[in-house]
Parts: sequence; C-alpha cells; structure tokens
Amino acid sequence: MATAVLLAAGSGERFSGETSKQMAHLAGSTVLEYSLNAFEKNQEIQTIVLVTSQSLISDVKQLVGQKFKKVSQIIQGGATRSDSSSAALNTIVAGPQEKVLIHDAARPLVSQGIINSCINALDHNEAVVTALPSTDTILEVEEGNVISVPKREYLWRAQTPQGFQLGVIKNAYELLGRVTDDDEFVPTDDCSVLLHFSPKSRLAVVYGSETNIKITYPADLSLAETFIHLNTL
Repeated sequence: MATAVLLAAGSGERFSGETSKQMAHLAGSTVLEYSLNAFEKNQEIQTIVLVTSQSLISDVKQLVGQKFKKVSQIIQGGATRSDSSSAALNTIVAGPQEKVLIHDAARPLVSQGIINSCINALDHNEAVVTALPSTDTILEVEEGNVISVPKREYLWRAQTPQGFQLGVIKNAYELLGRVTDDDEFVPTDDCSVLLHFSPKSRLAVVYGSETNIKITYPADLSLAETFIHLNTL
C-alpha cells in the first residue's frame, strides 16, 4: 500500500491561460480530475494528499466532493514546489517504510503501469524516479555559448511519479529546511532534494512513457487530447 501526494499548486506562468492548467478542460474533464482518477483507481494507493494554491482551494474542494474517496486532505501549497512537497509530507503520519509517490497534477495521463512500477520498486529501493532515456543531444549553455556536450547515453528525462520511503524523503526535506540563504542549491524536483542531502540513498529508475506528458503550454492540451482519443479507439 502507498500514499500519493498530488501537487497542484503551481502558478503555471508558462501556461498563460485565464484558467489555471490544473483546472483547464481536457477531453470532457479537467487536468486535475484525470490525475486524481489515475491514483483513485489504483488498488495500491490507500490515500491521496492533494496540494493546491490558496486561490484554488475552494474550487478544488468542490471538484473533489464525494467523487474521490481516497483524498484525505486538501492543503495549501508553498511558494515553491519543494515547499509544497514538504508541507504534504509533514501531514503523513506513518512509519519510515511507508511508500509515498509524489506526482505533478499537470501530468494527467500517468498510467497504472507506471504507478505500479514505482510502488513495486520501493520494495527494494529507498527511492525511485520515473524517466525516459534522452533521444536528443543535450547542450550545456552559458551566456549564449555551448560549454559542454554531455554523453547522451547517460542522460534521462525525469517525469513523475517519484517515489520514496517516507523516512528517507522526510529527512532530506528536514535538512533542506535548515539551509541558509547562502546555499546555492535550488531543487527542481523531489529526487534532487534526496540526492543533495542523502547522496548514498539508492535511487532506482523505472521507465516512463512518451504519453506521460506535462501540461506546460496551452498546446499541450491538444496533444494530451490526441493521446486520450487514441487510447480509447
């Protein structure tokens, strides 16, 4: 069994729509409902902690209603993604071996296979990240100039869910909370927090999917609808 943390507090600055991307319409529903459905119907997920922005709490509570029985808490997120993850983790009362999956609500097409793979990987690993090998050459650029070309065979594209044993990720976030303003570390996801503060932790990889896209720009909704349509044929 596992707990899911669903992050839906992002500002969506690049989405540039009148509606937040979490509440944007997607094939007859909303982006958030698709993400909630994925974890609601998974037999290994026991509870869902939903994190959203203050401005959306009322709308999200109305959306969840009695439809999503596994949502145990709806809480306000923080100023950053890591603040939101930390707030959610602090609400989970369980043993250190509890399995926790943290997922971006902006990835509405996460499959049951990916969720199950993450949960199963936590039987033998402290943490797991969903990812795909990079098919493009990646450039490291500084001030408009290429300064290095890393070997592509070592580069993967991270997705979510990212899964953790509760004690390990809670400890990493506690250490993050103690850093000073002089620390230059700026986490971009939960795995980066773990690797920074617990570099010896075992972080496994499970294969993601090209359909597990993140809704970042309005055009991504059209792509997601195409994937939904193809899946229902």
